[in-house]
Amino acid sequence: MHIFLWIVGILALLLAAVLLPTITVEAASNGKKTILTFRIYRFIKYELQIPRGGESGGQDLGDEQGVEDEPHDDALGGLKRELRSVWDSEKKFLDLDKIRSLYRKYSEIVRDGTGLIGGFLRGMKNKIRIGRLDIYIKYGLGSPDMTGMAYGGLHSLFGIMRPGLESYFRFKQPPLLYLDPNYVMQCFEFEVLSIIKTRAVHIINALMAALVPYIIKIIKGSVKNVRETSN
Repeated sequence: MHIFLWIVGILALLLAAVLLPTITVEAASNGKKTILTFRIYRFIKYELQIPRGGESGGQDLGDEQGVEDEPHDDALGGLKRELRSVWDSEKKFLDLDKIRSLYRKYSEIVRDGTGLIGGFLRGMKNKIRIGRLDIYIKYGLGSPDMTGMAYGGLHSLFGIMRPGLESYFRFKQPPLLYLDPNYVMQCFEFEVLSIIKTRAVHIINALMAALVPYIIKIIKGSVKNVRETSN
């Protein structure tokens, strides 16, 4: 009996060690390189660098070359195409209307919880803590008038998105947007710094909540096809 209790206790400790720790992700990106630092406890650390552009033969923001080669039924490939579509190659600036459209689209996916991704995102609502989210954008459109209009447009877009972000994530401090307009030259640079925290148990629960209905839907669809074929 004592041995059984010891085994149960050890298993419970191991399960708690896996599910309860906080996962911290420190993200830094300038569009060409992204550095992700994962931390569990204080002594487990893993750093992942994702080079972009000429460093890895990939494409920079807005480069459409090679996009059509990606599978159209690949969710990740579709997301990459949508992210590239927010860049206006003629103006060499962000397409603010496209960003608003994508924001509305993914807000509806989270709200409705449809599909595998939607179910997972809905399950993670209010389970992610953002210790810091700083966005720095240096830009210039080559025209003082256009640059000034873009300044107002960016602040307006950030104001539209901020309530939605704050309703989904738990912010330690409000997200910040820093704009550095250049009224003389045409340029675009940006940096994003963020600290994200969640628990492993929240990720597992959200995955299970999304996977179970998804698998049931697939099984029902397979059974229906078999019955229609047999008839």
